[in-house]
Amino acid sequence: MNQDAPTPTSSVLPDAQMLDTAAELPVLDRDGKSHRFGDIYQGSTAGQKVMFFLIRHFFCPGCQAYIAQVAKSIKPEELAALPTSTSMILIGCGAPALIDFYAQVTGWPYPIYTDPTNKLQEALGCKRNIAQISTPGTYIQKSVPSMFLQSVGQLVSQVFKTYQFHYPGDGRVNGGEFFFQPTPNDNSDNAESGKHPQKQITWCNIMKGGGDHAELPELREILGLSPPERPDGVSSEAWAKVLTERKGTRRI
Repeated sequence: MNQDAPTPTSSVLPDAQMLDTAAELPVLDRDGKSHRFGDIYQGSTAGQKVMFFLIRHFFCPGCQAYIAQVAKSIKPEELAALPTSTSMILIGCGAPALIDFYAQVTGWPYPIYTDPTNKLQEALGCKRNIAQISTPGTYIQKSVPSMFLQSVGQLVSQVFKTYQFHYPGDGRVNGGEFFFQPTPNDNSDNAESGKHPQKQITWCNIMKGGGDHAELPELREILGLSPPERPDGVSSEAWAKVLTERKGTRRI
């Protein structure tokens, strides 16, 4: 066996029925306006390819660190230079009022929606637990007590700033990453009318617990981007490991 080859993964791709169910579910924008999920990835403003990031609650420090790392690594101009139009979209599970806070604290420049009902996460097969995986991602560089204090501090800060409590999301809900691409040989009305063809999920990583987002090398590989530089604070040993490991599953 080639020791440099990516290791196999255990994520299961959502099937057509799961995606049909998910497509009809509503997600909310920063103003609380409802949008059909299918229109988000299928609409004219979406790229031909779309990477969705489903996060845990808005105050989850692990997800914040991950999204900040992704935002720093993958700039809009780099996506714009790809030969096929490609979008990245984040979906939370808390109150829409926290979307602007999340964009600011992570530096995320792409669209953000949320589903406080968690129906979308359930439809896509996301897991529900409070577990932390045994070896968290390299993006987590703080201790558990430190992350807990960060989360509580942000919650309290938001309450004092707005004089309201905004629901951050269910702490038991995990997320993942889902990559949508046009369905091969699409014979739908969309294809005939010149609109974007129907899309399917061709790769996904479903988090088994906290700290289980797909690492940058795999993410950039799926998007068709060059390998990333080792982020600050990540040891060479840990980085060498994630260069060969793959958490997600591709459609064959």
